[in-house]
Amino acid sequence: MSDSHLLKLFERFASRGREISLGDLRNELGDDAHFILVIFISIPFLQPIPLPGLSTPLGLLIILNMAASLAHQQVWIPKKLSHQKISAKLFSSVFNFYQKVHGFLSKIDRKNISFRHGQIIDKMIILLCGLMLTLPLPIPFTNSLPAWTILLLALAEVENHMVLRFLGWISAMVSFGYFFTLIKTSTWVVEYFS
Repeated sequence: MSDSHLLKLFERFASRGREISLGDLRNELGDDAHFILVIFISIPFLQPIPLPGLSTPLGLLIILNMAASLAHQQVWIPKKLSHQKISAKLFSSVFNFYQKVHGFLSKIDRKNISFRHGQIIDKMIILLCGLMLTLPLPIPFTNSLPAWTILLLALAEVENHMVLRFLGWISAMVSFGYFFTLIKTSTWVVEYFS
């Protein structure tokens, strides 16, 4: 039997053999709903080419959900989306894929170090990365670096995985450093040519 909380959830939904609405899914996931939602949202942005038309609304959705999580509120999903159905076939595909991911993760030490404010820090970082996603910049890695940070930290929270948390924090530092460099470079270019 797997000790992966996320794998058990995917297996449970896949085994039902029927569709489930996003609203019902949110209600069943409880506290983990915020993190699982941002995991799914981050996936399209993991590749280096930015998606400006998609990144702004989905980045806002990440910001709203992390703000709701920090305020201990339920996951916010637009009404139109809450009735959207997810097929059992999709859950089965996700389950099969995540089984492979978990196979790799289980080889790494997953004992978590207890940080008093660790989850709050993770949520704040995810919120800031969501803000970065909202910027419609046609520059490589401006979506992928924040998305990897979001994915790693959200997975770390759901799986209670120490290594993923540290990788998420390293990814966050790289993301913030990259955006800081872009801002400084653009400022220098503007000053140079003005």
